[in-house]
Amino acid sequence: MFDIKRLSPIIIALVIQMIGFNAPEPVHANDFDFYMDYARFNGSQGFGYLEVYFGIPRDRLHFEAVDSAFQAQFQIQIDVYQTDSLISSQTWQNQDQVNSLDAIQSGQTLQDVKGLYLKPGNYAIHALVHDLSNRNQKEKIVDVEIAIDDETKLSMSDIQLALYIKKDTDESKFVKNGYRILPNPGRVYTSAGPILYYYLEIYGLSPLNDGIDSSYTVSIELQNDQGQRVRKMADKKKIRNASSLVEMGNMHVGALKTAAYSLNVGVVDHASNDSVSSRILFYVYRQQDLVQMQDSEINKDYGKDIEFLSMDEASLNQHFEYVKYIATRNETKAYKKLDVQGKRMFMQEFWRKRDTNEMTIQNEFKDEYYTKINITKQQFSTPNREGWKTDRGRVLIIYGEPDDIKRYTFGSWGRPYEVWQYFKVEGGVEFIFADESGYGQYILIHSTATNEIHDFEWLSRLN
Repeated sequence: MFDIKRLSPIIIALVIQMIGFNAPEPVHANDFDFYMDYARFNGSQGFGYLEVYFGIPRDRLHFEAVDSAFQAQFQIQIDVYQTDSLISSQTWQNQDQVNSLDAIQSGQTLQDVKGLYLKPGNYAIHALVHDLSNRNQKEKIVDVEIAIDDETKLSMSDIQLALYIKKDTDESKFVKNGYRILPNPGRVYTSAGPILYYYLEIYGLSPLNDGIDSSYTVSIELQNDQGQRVRKMADKKKIRNASSLVEMGNMHVGALKTAAYSLNVGVVDHASNDSVSSRILFYVYRQQDLVQMQDSEINKDYGKDIEFLSMDEASLNQHFEYVKYIATRNETKAYKKLDVQGKRMFMQEFWRKRDTNEMTIQNEFKDEYYTKINITKQQFSTPNREGWKTDRGRVLIIYGEPDDIKRYTFGSWGRPYEVWQYFKVEGGVEFIFADESGYGQYILIHSTATNEIHDFEWLSRLN
């Protein structure tokens, strides 16, 4: 019988993904970032098994001269929380070395994986990658639900996407069930790395009994981000020889146009007529698509139009925070209920609905909105608050640049304040911001605009 086993990692392995051109970079707040993904499998003895995957862009690490070479060292830490209680913490270090800095190119990724056994429940996985050479670091958080499937009912694990899968019997953190699986936490495939590999586990298949159909069928198809079928693979009818089996395969996706897609896998147990399915989102970037767009001057930065489709959950949540000023109440409620794949699609649709010119690839409304976000960061940020979170930042984002600003510094009236005037909003409105603390933190104390704060005695607050 086939037995699904977990091998304890005893060898530190870092593999470089060479994809041959400037691949889309992960979204980041500073110059350091990483990709993160996970997949859930059945464990044993009442535990589920969670694998957390890491992809660290090589060109984001700081390399220092060591003898005749250059070396980067980084540390990965995983903290597991349940209801705000820390239940597990693991830290390990890795390094990368090159003979010349010219060997470091954009698109090279250092891969790593960590396996965790967890009891059923809801967890927050905090992952921190720390560049030990220059102290840069980045933290990402994902919420994960661990459940143990009924072994008597058909079920399957999450789908793990990989850069390659091949037979291997070595004991390594990348090896499970006799296969070396190099994870692809960015879920990105390119014309230079066009082969999508997938791995999953099937549980709860019917036992073999005389006179009962002993087969099961695996069906696979690709869909675009609109849920339309792009490709249907030939169904694979197999003979089950155990209740738990591995399913893996590969397909060429490099010919697909630059966009987001989903891999959909279904299993039918013919003895019980039960069925189960799972899906996972991935992304295709073709160099020729980018070149064509640049040549036609339609869009100089196509990556921005699909940036949400390669974001981790923490980055998605940050971007939804950015749009809280224009999101409806129903949109806010809906977003909070989504998983990470749903949030990716939500953010893309959020901006698509607000696109003021669908004839162009570029979303002018979105670009203008983020331009205002950046302006507020530059003009209104303080040591303890980003500019877009301030009152002046909010007003600029919602109403745009004021038609006139009058600034009053210290004088006989007391505290500094500003008067912003909009001549075309509601027939003419104004906003009064005052630095009541004296530390440059201007707050809105009065406005004549609808649904804003009104205090016609605002002058008295300046004394």
